[in-house]
Amino acid sequence: MDAPFVVGFDGSAASADAARLTIRLAAGAGAPVVAAHAFLPGRDIAAERAAADELLEELGESGVRLRSIAAHSATEGLRDVARYEGAALLAVARTHHGPVGRALANSVPDQLLNSAPCPVLVVPPGRRGPLGVIGVAFDGGDSSRSALAVARELARDSGARVVLLAVATLPFGLPFDPLAYSDFECRPLHGPPGFALAAASDTGVDLLVVGSRGYGPLHAVVAGSVSRHLAHHAACPVLVVPRGARDRLGAGRPTVGAASVR
Repeated sequence: MDAPFVVGFDGSAASADAARLTIRLAAGAGAPVVAAHAFLPGRDIAAERAAADELLEELGESGVRLRSIAAHSATEGLRDVARYEGAALLAVARTHHGPVGRALANSVPDQLLNSAPCPVLVVPPGRRGPLGVIGVAFDGGDSSRSALAVARELARDSGARVVLLAVATLPFGLPFDPLAYSDFECRPLHGPPGFALAAASDTGVDLLVVGSRGYGPLHAVVAGSVSRHLAHHAACPVLVVPRGARDRLGAGRPTVGAASVR
């Protein structure tokens, strides 16, 4: 695979956790890793760069490239690096601080879910265990089938197993024929989809793959309310996959020039 996995990296422990998972997924897929560092106005560029370099060395991954970009916001910087690199995946850390459990930094995952040029991986801090179970939010629709295709590729590369997480609707039961997907374990869930899936993410699921409505007119991810809720509240990392993203994760993409990237 030529297209890299890009991870937002600012030298913090949370971004280091995101980098570790990204490195693990990329290794299985045979993809290079680019750590993207956005320098914002008024910040000490030299100090931030030194901190990022130091933490990358601690990760022990000499093959990870650190790409820096001056930007007005972290979202803008990460998006531009992903476009410039022709990224197959863009990972970002999630933090939980502030009066309602959402830090200002959480606006970065939010904004990337509606502007990234590729699937977005949102990683909560402290998730460093092995990737044994990949859960897929599945209802049989187009977007969930795209998510399942990506999950199968990741499972094949990592040795994980895939579990379908299906929210049952009363009185009809599962929204798809489970016999058509008998190769997979299926876990029926009950309740509002976002809340049910978030609860399931804390019970033996190491990565949750969720479909979204697709790519918008500018080839940006278009996320729905369920994927957005899970990006903030799931206990495990969440990979938001737009329809049509299977080819982007499975093959290289043309790069897009960006004069501000260095």
